[in-house]
Amino acid sequence: MVSICVGGGLLGLQGPVDQPARLAQAAVGPNRDHGPIGRLADRVPRVRLLAVVLLVLSGGIAAMAFGSFAWAVLGCALFGIGLAAWMLPISILGRPASPRAAALRVSLHRTCVDAGVFFGPLGAGLLADAGALWVAGAFSALGLLLVGLALLAYARGEPRAQ
Repeated sequence: MVSICVGGGLLGLQGPVDQPARLAQAAVGPNRDHGPIGRLADRVPRVRLLAVVLLVLSGGIAAMAFGSFAWAVLGCALFGIGLAAWMLPISILGRPASPRAAALRVSLHRTCVDAGVFFGPLGAGLLADAGALWVAGAFSALGLLLVGLALLAYARGEPRAQ
């Protein structure tokens, strides 16, 4: 049995179909040596990598929300790859700064993430009751796409070395 669930503000699938996402996240995600995403983050500019990861995550959400079953399975794998980079924002926020500025950056990040964890399912539940759950998928995919493109544009002005 496959059921659609919304958690953390993002659409996902639970059941046997979510296995590609778990396998993809395990293959590229944080493990003992931080996996390929962590090693890649040490070699390329992290803002550029985060932008690409957000675009992959956006494609995964769109495939899960609007695609057929086969596209949803592919979307789960892309979603897993996107979630494997969950530490990249913290590594970017941890750039050299005064302790006060670094603390402010991390606290704002945590506040926004926690707000998404709370309001995402609440909003998706209200949308589901109204028969418009597709709006959650559309806004999640579009929002991540726009942030990813904005980060790519921003990263063009960054120096190559970290």
